[in-house]
Amino acid sequence: MAPHDFAPTYHRLGDTPRTDGAYEFGDETDLVILPFDWNMDDAPYFSYEPESGRPGLHSPADVLEIWKDEFDYLYNRLGEGVYIVTMHPQTTGKGSRMLMLERLIEYIKEHSGVTFKTLERVAEEFRIANPRR
Repeated sequence: MAPHDFAPTYHRLGDTPRTDGAYEFGDETDLVILPFDWNMDDAPYFSYEPESGRPGLHSPADVLEIWKDEFDYLYNRLGEGVYIVTMHPQTTGKGSRMLMLERLIEYIKEHSGVTFKTLERVAEEFRIANPRR
């Protein structure tokens, strides 16, 4: 559903995948899709669910390094975009992980031109900058 790592898009209905030609896009809806990727979600790293094969319990330092590298790629290579980290309170709401989150926020704040916004505001600004056709 999120075709870009760091850019919002409009959701489409009626896309037609083809095996014999180009993919046909359906009609855009008013629903804004905000970028999501599992490597930016805390659950795969920290949730211990042995029945699902999810080992969890990774080091917060390792996850911080991954999330900082994702931010650096956006900031240094792309120059603009939306950086979204998905955090569940039952997952990140532990002491060492809260310290990791504080370090991530401080790291991001060190970079000029960065702003923090609600997802609602990001979607509103996307709609204004990209009116539907």
